[in-house]
Amino acid sequence: MSVDPVGESAHRTDHDVLGKLAAIDQRLHQIQTQLNTMSKLPRQLDEISANLETLIESLDQRLSQEGAPRWSTPLPLRRLSRLGKR
Repeated sequence: MSVDPVGESAHRTDHDVLGKLAAIDQRLHQIQTQLNTMSKLPRQLDEISANLETLIESLDQRLSQEGAPRWSTPLPLRRLSRLGKR
């Protein structure tokens, strides 16, 4: 059975309860899929932050071995690493 999205007009009568329920079910499934994706974002941000911190530490060690001045982790990166810990 082909189901039109809830937001689009369809040629249904007011008595097409099953069609309306199928459209609502499809939209709820779409919303659930989007929420599942969004729930993964904090973990992905933590992974990106950890990778960036590792890269910065590696570069810092490399620069110090070459005699260049050391530098600290930038403040925005520190904020990024705390996003998932709210």
